[in-house]
Amino acid sequence: AQKAIHSLVKWRWFNSVMSTVVLINFIFVVVIALLDDVHQSRVATVSMSVSFVFLAVYCVEIFLRIVGLGAVEYFRSFWNIFDFAIIAASFTGQFLELDPSLTYAALLRPFRLLRLLRLKRRYRNILNAVAVLRSQLVSIGFLLLVIYYFFAIIGMEAFYGKVYPQCCNKSLFFVGEYYSGSANSTTVHVFWLNNFNNILRSYVTLFEVMVVNNWYVMMVSAECPTCMMFNC
Repeated sequence: AQKAIHSLVKWRWFNSVMSTVVLINFIFVVVIALLDDVHQSRVATVSMSVSFVFLAVYCVEIFLRIVGLGAVEYFRSFWNIFDFAIIAASFTGQFLELDPSLTYAALLRPFRLLRLLRLKRRYRNILNAVAVLRSQLVSIGFLLLVIYYFFAIIGMEAFYGKVYPQCCNKSLFFVGEYYSGSANSTTVHVFWLNNFNNILRSYVTLFEVMVVNNWYVMMVSAECPTCMMFNC
């Protein structure tokens, strides 16, 4: 049986088939993202079910590779370790998502698409460059954390408790709908979660501002409760 599995994983089309599966998974994620705002509840159910199917396929692939190549041989390759770590993270996130309170677990789901880096050598070179520069990137990351800390402290001093549901109903720029969701809401109208009520939320808010994710909406949420530019 092991010889048959070994022949399967060494089959020249095996990697092509798995690469096709990853590409289909990528297309599925894009389509789900486009349809999410239109049919949210139905899309969420379909997305969860299909994600389990893709995850099962990936787990079977890794199992076949470990059995066919042997554990020692399998983990000797950096890219196999990379694959294993990605699927382990996706597997953990998929089951954590079953708990509605763990909303951030969904962040682990897209990690499996990093397997696209294996499709071409030029993509793998990107990751190799990141590995070479990892010490410099770590230093930059720590510098960003320190800079974030300064602005987070300022934000907590100035805007603690100022951003909450319905806080921007009097906004002159019509962004109140972004803050109309309740604490138990599953809609996109929960921008009030981007606040400065504690250090962790402050870091998330600052990151979203840094990547220019609806920065003007968050700007209004800070200005409206303080009555600086609105008819409060």
